[in-house]
Amino acid sequence: MGWSRDKHPATFVGALLLLGIGGTGAVAKQPSKFPPAEERGEQLYLENCWHCHGKRGLADGPLAEAGPIAAPALAGRVPSDHEPWMTAIHRGKGTMPAFAPVMDRTAVRAVLTWLEALDPVTGEGPSIAATEAKKAAEQAEAKAEKARQVERSGKEASQTEAGANAASDAAASSTAASSAKPPPAEASKEKRP
Repeated sequence: MGWSRDKHPATFVGALLLLGIGGTGAVAKQPSKFPPAEERGEQLYLENCWHCHGKRGLADGPLAEAGPIAAPALAGRVPSDHEPWMTAIHRGKGTMPAFAPVMDRTAVRAVLTWLEALDPVTGEGPSIAATEAKKAAEQAEAKAEKARQVERSGKEASQTEAGANAASDAAASSTAASSAKPPPAEASKEKRP
């Protein structure tokens, strides 16, 4: 007894969509466990490296001068060939301990990717805090825009209502004026002797 599309319709439809047969051929993006490399690199760097190399890789961490050799600045100074730095980070070099027990090669590569993106003089570059601040500002702006739209629609509704009320009042006045009886003509005439 073999596999049958009748017994497994969901699997069959999924396979068709994955292959792009029948339907649009669009496939959902595979969710990622990890944040983008730069963000993950910054997280790992702040967990393991900043004490010596500084929060932005400028060699200004609290332990930068603690050893016999000062910790070097790393921001924007990563060589195009990552291998020597990856080896030094994994195995340790000089007074720097080995980070292989806490970071695999993918994690080290993420740290190096983040360090590459930093300005070598100022340390400016991608930042989790800046990204979060930007997201918060975008959310605040979206909320403010929604409030403005609600306010505009409320004003439009009240203007429409006011216009409808004015038209209704005008119609009522017109109806009241036309239904009012004029005074009798005889009462207004003076009697002449």
